[in-house]
Amino acid sequence: MSDIQAMIADARRAAVPGAIGNAPDRQGVLVGAQLPGGTAVRTTPSASALDVAIDGPGLFVFSRDGARRFARLGDFSVDARGYLTNAEGARALGFGVDATGEPVAGMSELRVPPADAASRRFSSYMLDERGVFMGVMQRTDARSGQRVTQTAALGRLALAILPAPERMTLDGETMLAAGSAAGKPVIAPAGDSGMAKLRTHALENGMVDLERDLAGLWAARRRAEFAQTIAAANDQNARTALGLVK
Repeated sequence: MSDIQAMIADARRAAVPGAIGNAPDRQGVLVGAQLPGGTAVRTTPSASALDVAIDGPGLFVFSRDGARRFARLGDFSVDARGYLTNAEGARALGFGVDATGEPVAGMSELRVPPADAASRRFSSYMLDERGVFMGVMQRTDARSGQRVTQTAALGRLALAILPAPERMTLDGETMLAAGSAAGKPVIAPAGDSGMAKLRTHALENGMVDLERDLAGLWAARRRAEFAQTIAAANDQNARTALGLVK
């Protein structure tokens, strides 16, 4: 794919939440998103309590078909088996927590305990700014007759920072694979150990430097027009020299 074709494709991808650009600027955008004070995070509001955006550097960590993957897009939901997944079905990785949401166990796939899922203990689920995955319970207070909302912490999302994110490879529109060239990731709970917090009820926009791509397309078009003009002038001069034009 030529640079121009890649930039045209990215102009379309910019409308897809969390899509990662494939043009020459992809590396710069991705690196910027990994650095404190780097690329500004642009988000779109969401009504879902499970949609979150990373407010700073880092990548969400997933497991898909036994392989580890990374993404900026936090379009989470709970599947039929109780796993916290993204829209592509990859399972979110995170840490076990205590009642306050502090990590107490190593990294694993986040899920609703099978017994709680089977009993439908929770009416809904949510994520907070620290990435704590919570089940929401509704009950009626016996004395007041009022509805009472309670939450139970089920896990905490992991974030990763890689030494060379520009060497990661695209896996679909929103996910990345990291080989040895990208370096060993530093993984910690969201909002902890120097990791970014999350914006709740928000989805990150496509990671595409649209302004630079449009400027590049304009410059490429101008170069093509100039080259066409020069070619036409040279052709006219050649025809005149051969006496084909009076």
